[in-house]
Amino acid sequence: MITLNPRPSGLNYLCVAVAGHALAFYSVYNLLVYWLQARGFSDGEAAIAYGNFVAATYLIPLVSGLLAGGFTVPLPRLRRVAETIEVNGTAYPTGNQRWTFASYPVAFQPLGLLRVAVVGAAMAVLGYSIIAATANSRVSTTALVLIVAGVGLSKPNISALVGRLFPTGSVLVAGAFAKYYSAINLGSLLPPAIAGSLYLISFRWAFASAVLGEVVALSALWLGRRHLQAAESASSLSVLVGNDAAQALHARPDEDPPALRRAKLQALWLFLILAAVVFWPAYHQNGSGLAVWAAKHTDLRVLGVAVPPTWFASINSIVCILLPSLLMRRFGASRLSSTTAAGYIFVAASFATLVRAPMTQASPLYLVVAITLSSIAEVLISTIGLAQVAALAPRASTAVYMAIWYVTSAIGAKIVGQLLAGMGLASGFRVLAVASLIAAIVVMLLRRWLDAAHAAQASNFNAKASSNAMAATSAAGSSEVAGPAVAVVAGQ
Repeated sequence: MITLNPRPSGLNYLCVAVAGHALAFYSVYNLLVYWLQARGFSDGEAAIAYGNFVAATYLIPLVSGLLAGGFTVPLPRLRRVAETIEVNGTAYPTGNQRWTFASYPVAFQPLGLLRVAVVGAAMAVLGYSIIAATANSRVSTTALVLIVAGVGLSKPNISALVGRLFPTGSVLVAGAFAKYYSAINLGSLLPPAIAGSLYLISFRWAFASAVLGEVVALSALWLGRRHLQAAESASSLSVLVGNDAAQALHARPDEDPPALRRAKLQALWLFLILAAVVFWPAYHQNGSGLAVWAAKHTDLRVLGVAVPPTWFASINSIVCILLPSLLMRRFGASRLSSTTAAGYIFVAASFATLVRAPMTQASPLYLVVAITLSSIAEVLISTIGLAQVAALAPRASTAVYMAIWYVTSAIGAKIVGQLLAGMGLASGFRVLAVASLIAAIVVMLLRRWLDAAHAAQASNFNAKASSNAMAATSAAGSSEVAGPAVAVVAGQ
């Protein structure tokens, strides 16, 4: 009998890596608008630049997913073919030849999730170092490009590795992503306090804290590489018995029955489309619209003490550290439509709160309530969203679909930049509140398609688990197997 380990050692390294990565990225993310304004950008220009920065950060994952998983490109080739003539349905050669173009596939071998993530982290370290060195004198395009490329290459592959630490379809994936998401927010909790305070002295010191965070991320990935090797495999058997034993057993990549595969991809694409046009524009208000609201429309005196506007961003991190495990226990086994609809209702309530608030010297409680509600929505949609991508995407294509999940964030970031530049805060918040309510209604109307793969996935996982258990026990005999997802193998 095989008992799966809900906390494989590789997960700890990935959590440390993503926490360091979040510390670095959000030190820049939370201060970008303020920094650009200090360098002479208007509110609208800073909002558009912010949207472009975040959009680019989350578009690069498409390249990242292809590099990690490998891809094939059809290239043209000039070749000579014999001419024929058809007589009564039979082709006869004419003796002449002609030149024609034909395509032939060129396969680019996968570099692997971990290798691409390490390269990305190294690029980000360089980018953060440059931006810290030049922050007080100019806007360094080179630094921003390196940060964008580094984050885009590392983050989706780290997320994909989390999902592939477990067999395809395992219910343990949701709990692992809850811990992973808490680690993200533990890392993002510090920038508002550290970088958010240091920028009052100098932007250079604020951005220097990002360098430290990314060095932690790079170190964790490198030190944990031995524990993450099995997660590179497209076969669930590798995480049970290790790569060597899986190869000896001629393990093949996991494949779902065609009907289940169609149902899973259908649900996944519906979820991704809604996230792109509603959830991510709302989420990215944390670094743009809510940042401007905190700085210009909120009374920043709390209990008689003036606080920096960046401190309000810590509320999001605190909620997302404390609640994921609790909400996963409540919603982790729920159908996708239920958790998604609930998330959009919380988003609508969040922005409705700010719509009701006065535009000048508003009580900070309005902002606290709005951020808390949007953070609950984030856990319900984004945390469970990561788990859903890992559960619904084909295992061999996890990196690509995880990249698409981050691309939906890029689309949302671009939407939010244009939204603020085009209509202002109050109107933008109204649009997001109404759009979120419409999204909740759409989710319930489409619940048949969103939930179609739920029961079939559980049945298919049970069948695969039985087959993998037999193979793992056969490979291990009566001894303990080497797979990172296995806690116990008890005899045959």
